[in-house]
Amino acid sequence: MANRLKVLIVDDHPIIIEGYKSTLQSCKHEILVQTANDVDTALLQVRNAEQFFDIIILDIKIPASKDGRIISGEDLGMKFREITPHSKLVVLTMFNEKYRLQNILKSINPEAFMIKSDVGSTELCAAILSINNGIPFYSKTVRELFRSQMTRDITLDENDRKILYYLSKGTKTKNLVDYIPLSLAAIEKRKRNIRKLFEIEELGDKLILDKAEEYGFL
Repeated sequence: MANRLKVLIVDDHPIIIEGYKSTLQSCKHEILVQTANDVDTALLQVRNAEQFFDIIILDIKIPASKDGRIISGEDLGMKFREITPHSKLVVLTMFNEKYRLQNILKSINPEAFMIKSDVGSTELCAAILSINNGIPFYSKTVRELFRSQMTRDITLDENDRKILYYLSKGTKTKNLVDYIPLSLAAIEKRKRNIRKLFEIEELGDKLILDKAEEYGFL
């Protein structure tokens, strides 16, 4: 383990960031902490860092980037995998819906994956210690997901999630081409596939959005 760990905390709630910082100060090893309250600041810090961050602690539900290309912490985590592949990702989220958790595991595969309601005062330090020893760390709810028998596989990629995101913001389907690099025909096809995955037979966007919210995608 390195003598000093360089850690970036990405969360849009200052109180939560302060809580994480306080917890990290109680860990047994020295930790240099930087923070970011939004997607754009986090990307800037990672790209401008003289030395890569050993660990990035990432919230999933954060506001979209200014250009709308990154709409969640999940997308940001995928971007981090590209630009800082040596950094270990710790995902801390309020989401506990099994399909959403499954999607995050498949898209990011974080070294540590923790549900905020599972995390006590010592668990974050335990996660840091574990992943620096090369051992993945999962909180109770995530471990239960692994043990459960998933009868359905609902996996949405970045463009699928963008379709849901912009529809939830009131964007009409015909205008989604302004935000997503796909043709209208391709977007319509993806909407049909999402409807199939969600087992929705009726037309219209409301039921799709209701299911997306139920499963934690919104």
